[in-house]
Amino acid sequence: MYRNDNRIILDKSGSVEDAQNKIKALVKDLHLTICKINRINKETGHQIDDLEKIRKTVINEYEAEEAIFPRTRKKLLKATKDARSLTHDEVSSLRDALDIIQNIRQLREEKRVLQNEVRSTRRGVLMSQLQTLARTAPLWIGGPDESPPPLCGSISPKKDHKVMPGDKVATKSGDDWILAEVISNNGATLLVEDIDAVDATKSKMTISRNLIIPLPQWRANPQNCAQALHEVGAHVLALYPQTTCFYKGIIATIPETSSEDYVVLFEDNAYPSGFSPPMSVPQKYTVQFPSPKSIEKIKREKVTSKPASKLSASTSSKGKNKKKRN
Repeated sequence: MYRNDNRIILDKSGSVEDAQNKIKALVKDLHLTICKINRINKETGHQIDDLEKIRKTVINEYEAEEAIFPRTRKKLLKATKDARSLTHDEVSSLRDALDIIQNIRQLREEKRVLQNEVRSTRRGVLMSQLQTLARTAPLWIGGPDESPPPLCGSISPKKDHKVMPGDKVATKSGDDWILAEVISNNGATLLVEDIDAVDATKSKMTISRNLIIPLPQWRANPQNCAQALHEVGAHVLALYPQTTCFYKGIIATIPETSSEDYVVLFEDNAYPSGFSPPMSVPQKYTVQFPSPKSIEKIKREKVTSKPASKLSASTSSKGKNKKKRN
């Protein structure tokens, strides 16, 4: 369970060396944390065994005397408290380990952006990477009375949410919503990159922050925070399968387990019903459709540096202007 307030931020210089140093330190912390988890797990196991022995003693005493001796009651209470404390420590350490792992992943993304590494132009590789990113998105597992945070499933980001280099966002480009990656955040404007541009030399663009929609950072677990899922019938922007474009659709079914996807019906006048056949879309690539007020604000914004031009549907092999049909 990754928490924004535990996110490691690079120095203002934002150097590759700083990112690498922080990654090395986190890897060391992760090793120590895993060792701590193993130690606590063993202690917890022994404590639970002791607790079970005391519990059996309590049962035997009650069956024989129809009462529980004060000394046995005291031992049971102490053993229960000790087991509960160790379990709490183990859970806390596991959460710390998950935080560290997600920080390492994020810093690696930022390091890659800083190094300005050339992306693979193979479409199959890109689609596989996007699926992996969706499947490995952190699963939110909160405490008993803990509510899911912003950007968990369908929950909107805070108004002051700041996207970071390496974050994936839905970006308005002309008439389309495309999948882009944040290169830098200057406050009022962002430098983003169309990760599937036809011309890689024209893939970057400077846009207003009002022209992006942050993607979910956690998957919502239907078993304990179903309120963080989009409702059936909700209007959403979802990534059309095997493309990097978001289109308007409605939720047909919601996930029943943490590993399942939404089933989305995309708006498409080519079909008699006005909707495409049901298609699976991961939580990572499903966001709330902008409100009318937000759409008006978007229309007033202008892109200051246009992205790579999209080829027509008849000539583009990327399928960015036309939804691919099965």
